[in-house]
This record gives sequence, C-alpha cells and structure tokens, in this order.
Amino acid sequence: AFKDDLLVAFASGTDPSTTSCAGVMPDSAKYTHVALIQKDSLVSITPHAVALVTDLRLAARSDGAWLVTSGPSSEVRISRVDPQGQVVGSPLVWPALALPGSLAVTSFDDFLVVGWIESDSAGSSPHVQVFGPDGAALAGLKLDGSTTAQGRLSLISSPFAHSAVLAWSETQPNPQNSDQLPV
Repeated sequence: AFKDDLLVAFASGTDPSTTSCAGVMPDSAKYTHVALIQKDSLVSITPHAVALVTDLRLAARSDGAWLVTSGPSSEVRISRVDPQGQVVGSPLVWPALALPGSLAVTSFDDFLVVGWIESDSAGSSPHVQVFGPDGAALAGLKLDGSTTAQGRLSLISSPFAHSAVLAWSETQPNPQNSDQLPV
C-alpha cells in the first residue's frame, strides 16, 4: 500500500488491455501485470511482457514496490515499480536456480530480501539474497537443512530492525511411512 493506493501483481497468458476475457482455460503466464487500485476502484492495469512466469511476488518500497518473478529458466527477475505500477529502470536478472513455486520476498527500509529453494547435491536447500535500495546485491547465503527442503518458503521482515525470519519445510525419508515432514 502507498498512501491510499494499492498495487496488486498477477500473471496471465494474455494482455488484458488488448484482448477480451480468455475464458476458463488457463494459458501459460507470459505477462506480469501490476494493477493500481485507489480507494477501492481499479485505476489501471499495466502489463509487462516477460518470459514465462511460475512465481510472482511483490514487496513494499517507500516509492512503490519491488516486483520479483521467476520462471522455467529458474532465474529471478527483480524490478522496481513506481506507485502507478510502471517499472522504473531495467530489471535485474539474478542467476538463481530457483525451484518453481519456492520464491518468497520481504522488504525493510527499501532493502529487498529474496528467498528460494535450489536443487543441489544433497537434495535441495534454501537460499537467501539481500539487495540494497538501489538493487545492488549485498549479503547472500545458502542454508543447509537436515534433509530436503520443499514447497514455498515463508519470509517475513521485522518492522523494527533490519532482520528477517525464513521458514521452510523438509521431507525426511522413512522407508516404512513414505516421507514425513519434521515438526
């Protein structure tokens, strides 16, 4: 939210400004849209053509939002969006190998924190990367879980400090009971 404005991001296979309703058949998401809502009224929808989208997340900035996407190529695309939903500058392409559906984002003081799960020799592990207000990559790390990370990460930042908490689930192989989730 930005004052009385609200930015909403979604992905679809068509550009709604040039086509009618696509019906109920889903098509591959190849457009990212940012809708501007002011006082409960839809003001605009801005389409941004991108490669296929499997994950789409927004995080707040003081001057709009961070728009973060990933797709079948697994790279993470990061854009700044102004309060009207327009992309500001060129997007940053981060060479992550994000598993589809695992992307999570949060922000604090215009810093962006991106988390994803990446396959590795041990199975799969959560990764976190912090970007500065200007989009520059800062700190990053890989977290080694006790087993295989799966699903979507959960990432939340503190409203009082430059910190974030990351949570994820892991499977634990058990030949008698299939896979179990540790609690």
